[in-house]
Amino acid sequence: MSKQIRKIAYTMLAVLFWLLVWECLARKVNEVIFLPSPAQVFKEFVRLPKETSFYTILRGSVKRIGMGFFAGMLAGIVCTAVAALAEWLKALLAIPMRLMKTVPVASFVILLLLWVDPQKLTAVIAFFLVVPVFYENLTQGLSELDGKMKEAAKVYGWKFSERLRYLLLPGETPYFKAASASALGMCFKAGVAAEVIGHAKDSIGVQLYNAKLWLDTPLLFAWTLWLLIVSVAFAKAIMLLVYGAELLLFGRAGITGDGVAGNRTAKQGDAKKTGLKKGDTEENSSQPMIPRTGVPVGTMVASFSGVTKSYRKQMLVNHISAELHTGSLTILSGPSGCGKTTLLRLLLGITAPDEGSICRMSEEEWCAATGLPSGEMPRERAGVCFQEDRLCSWAPAWKNVQLGGCKLPKEEICRHLTLCGIADCVSQPVREFSGGMKRRVAVMRALLSSSPICILDEPFHGLDDRRKQYLMERIADRAEDAAVVIVTHNTSEIEYFQKNIENVHVIPFEAPMQKENK
Repeated sequence: MSKQIRKIAYTMLAVLFWLLVWECLARKVNEVIFLPSPAQVFKEFVRLPKETSFYTILRGSVKRIGMGFFAGMLAGIVCTAVAALAEWLKALLAIPMRLMKTVPVASFVILLLLWVDPQKLTAVIAFFLVVPVFYENLTQGLSELDGKMKEAAKVYGWKFSERLRYLLLPGETPYFKAASASALGMCFKAGVAAEVIGHAKDSIGVQLYNAKLWLDTPLLFAWTLWLLIVSVAFAKAIMLLVYGAELLLFGRAGITGDGVAGNRTAKQGDAKKTGLKKGDTEENSSQPMIPRTGVPVGTMVASFSGVTKSYRKQMLVNHISAELHTGSLTILSGPSGCGKTTLLRLLLGITAPDEGSICRMSEEEWCAATGLPSGEMPRERAGVCFQEDRLCSWAPAWKNVQLGGCKLPKEEICRHLTLCGIADCVSQPVREFSGGMKRRVAVMRALLSSSPICILDEPFHGLDDRRKQYLMERIADRAEDAAVVIVTHNTSEIEYFQKNIENVHVIPFEAPMQKENK
């Protein structure tokens, strides 16, 4: 018996058990007013849909509660966006959100009866319950966005629409789903209570109140059962809308779907899928050209002047001065923790130096060097392969490369990726890739960027010798007309680059020293 079948069987047995307990208690009490039997309740339950007013009543309650839910959801999203603009706005909104969350529903209902039409009371109560739920969940989601991906978005120069779709929405979706599930449960409970107090026309709450006045307990139970069914159906419909939106935005498995990592071999003739030309395979295909930056060889694109950076009491970068020119490769070599990555972060503008200055090619200098208009200048600060992969896990490989500043068409990106062993780069999300495949995507994202600066922070970890050799050849190609900076402490890698690249500079790093007290 499968796990799913066992679960269904256990659920049915549990239902039968509690129905039996209910029947025994009803016989023991033997008073319909106090506790009707399941059969009596079921008789009223099946009779209600035969009444002409039944569907009007259901529609009235769902309409009012639904209006309050959607209005509260929208208000919660807007308040979250406002609070994200400034800390003082967040502090300003904290007080009303706390009041809406802590003030008892009964107090809200009584106060609102003084100001609101009783027919609208249900929607207003649902609104006030939903707003703080969405606000708190979405605010928490904002505070827990992946800081490393935020840095990557800054470095790659993502536009607002790209930050929204590839950073903000994936980070907020789990919190939005949790808020929806929590708010939906409270909406119907509080909404029907407001209908009872406000005597809303055509509402389930009024039917419950009338059944209590008539001492018709079976009818009271029957309406309660229908209320449960309607609330569950409404919640399922809302969650289906959420999952549908997630599918539309993030693909076939959303942002949290699991897959089996593994490499897929490109098949001959499958040009649309892999980007290979007909008759090509990964082994025999000709290597496509790494795109040129358009900046003349020998152009200075960045420089350090007496740059110093310390963390706590350790001096990681100690008065470094250097220039980066196109057509060269600069190797940062030294033991772990000696400041190599810190220097890269300084170059990218992620952190600021304690002393010294860093100059990067300005837009005017770039236009003068390339002869192109300013609108053509790359948005990204550099083509970067971070120490971590920093990929959009739900997006395919080619889209991740494109988000890194690559201006090649999708088919050409897929061709480059296929030749480094990533066959299905069109539809398969990178979360389903192995660690080595993800690393290759991260390296190719840096190499295919249109920026004249290419930064690779320990790009080869987790790669076999064959893939490593292929990527080292592509790095040598990139160094023909870009300023490439690579972090490595592997002597064989350094020797390879010194042998195959004409203009190589090695900057040795030593273990960090204690900062001098002034």
